[in-house]
Formats: sequence, structure tokens, C-alpha cells
Amino acid sequence: MSKSKLYYQVDIVAVKSKFDADILRFSIKYNETINYEDFRKLLSERHDIGFDLSFLIWYTDPTDGDLLPINNDNNLSRTLLAAKPLSLEFLFKEKVR
Repeated sequence: MSKSKLYYQVDIVAVKSKFDADILRFSIKYNETINYEDFRKLLSERHDIGFDLSFLIWYTDPTDGDLLPINNDNNLSRTLLAAKPLSLEFLFKEKVR
């Protein structure tokens, strides 16, 4: 068996999250149900984002590199299914108009 091959657990998604200069890594189990609001709260807590700051969540599609929004349960589930094995999440401060 080659030592150069990378192996990963198929029952977890590794999440790499970036907010400003803050970059974090954590994992989510596939078999644990997480909805958009809980995921948003998790990111907010991990990055220590205050409740008064509005932010947008985007991810990088692993097939074509497009930056796509995560703004509901459906988009979140597609993101987690597409992750192989890493899902890159980007958080941006929402502009106040």
C-alpha cells in the first residue's frame, strides 16, 4: 500500500471556513442532520461573529470551482453531498444599504 495515497472517512465532511483573516477547520458527520440555521449558528460561534453582524455563506463547488451561495437547507445539503472530502466555506460581511 502506498503511503502517498490520501485516505479519508466517508462518514464525515471536513469543513474549512474563512471569515476575514480567520481560517478554521472542523468536521460534520453525514449521519447527523443539520439545517441551514444550525449551520449558520455553528459558523457564527466558531468565528466569534456577533449576533448583530449579518454575513453571507458561500462555498466552492469542487467540480468547477464556482463560488455558490448557501442560503437555505437545500443548498446546504447539496454542499455537503458535493464535498469530496473537503467543503470550503467563505463568509462575507453583508453590505448595509
